[in-house]
Order: sequence, then structure tokens, then C-alpha cells
Amino acid sequence: MKTTVEIWVFSRNPDMEVLLLRRTKKSGWGKVFWQPITGTININESPVEAAVRELAEESGITSWKHWIDMKQPFYFPTRGLGTLHKTLYAVEVEKQDIVVDPHEHDAFQWVPLDKVSELLYWNSNIKGFGLFKSCL
Repeated sequence: MKTTVEIWVFSRNPDMEVLLLRRTKKSGWGKVFWQPITGTININESPVEAAVRELAEESGITSWKHWIDMKQPFYFPTRGLGTLHKTLYAVEVEKQDIVVDPHEHDAFQWVPLDKVSELLYWNSNIKGFGLFKSCL
């Protein structure tokens, strides 16, 4: 089982928008796709510690208005990776430029809430987005 965090970063300035990052082909998946901030929980690291670390590593964000533990961990069967266990968080920030990790992502965009699901590739991200919206 792979244990991960998924962080949905959003801004209400002026309208509700969600941060998505474009994963590069060289990141190991062999394809380009859009996703929220995600990452693996390291040994001896709590889910919230992993989420704070991944948020900083993948976006440069180190401060926020609101941090929301969505209390929505879920298990998602995958092909090849076994079962994926995700812990979800939502983070409200001021809309800002993002500093992406070039080893994983090559672009970012702030996407209107009603357009996010059109850009997501992985079913686990689509499920996570649905849970995120239900917490707003």
C-alpha cells in the first residue's frame, strides 16, 4: 500500500479558483497531466507534516489563510501500485505566483472551480476533488 497526501490549494480572490500543477513527462509517468499537490508520506512523518512539506516543495507556499483537515482519508485501488491510501487537506491562500519543482512539474494555473474536473487525469484526483468540493 502506498500512503500519500493530496492538498487542494484554493483562493477566493476574487472568485473561487484551485491551483493545479502540470506534471512533466520526465517525472516518471511518461505523460503530461494536471494535478493538485500530492506526495508520499515519509517514514516517521505524520500526514500533516508530509502535506506541509509537499506544499512548500511543489509550490513554494509556506503560509496560508486557512488549513483544513478534510477528515476524508480514502483508499483507492490502482493498477500496478496496489492500494493507494490518501489523506486530504485543503489550504486557502492569497492567489500568488507559484514556484514549481522542475523535477516534477513545469507549469501551474489557477483554475475556476467549475473547470477543474475537466483537467484532472487520475481517477483518485477526481475523487479527491469531489471530496474537496463537498467540504467547501
